[in-house]
Amino acid sequence: MLANAYIGLKDYVQALHYSRLGASQAPHVVTPHIVVATASVGLGQMELAADAMTQAVRVGPEFLHKRLQLLEAGLPLSETMQRRLHLMLTAVRLVDRSLMSAPLRDLLGRLDGLQVPHLGP
Repeated sequence: MLANAYIGLKDYVQALHYSRLGASQAPHVVTPHIVVATASVGLGQMELAADAMTQAVRVGPEFLHKRLQLLEAGLPLSETMQRRLHLMLTAVRLVDRSLMSAPLRDLLGRLDGLQVPHLGP
């Protein structure tokens, strides 16, 4: 997805643009909603990030759970993947936990102490 490439380049404006197109064309696919949320965090638009991640939680909680497990596992990750996961974690933390599946809620509880590094450009 083109929007993911822009996240990797830290071009959150373009990532937001293309991920919004994807989310509008495929509302039942989780990844465009995640990229809207992560790009929004990168731009400091936390309300938009929360709304998009809430939709992602509804559409694909299993995908989010599997991705965020990478942070818990402590595996060596590229800088780009670390940034994506931390943007995602920041956005997920904005969502009302009562909307989440039990496994995702439990994982977030375990990740609560994890500090998110500065994610600016």
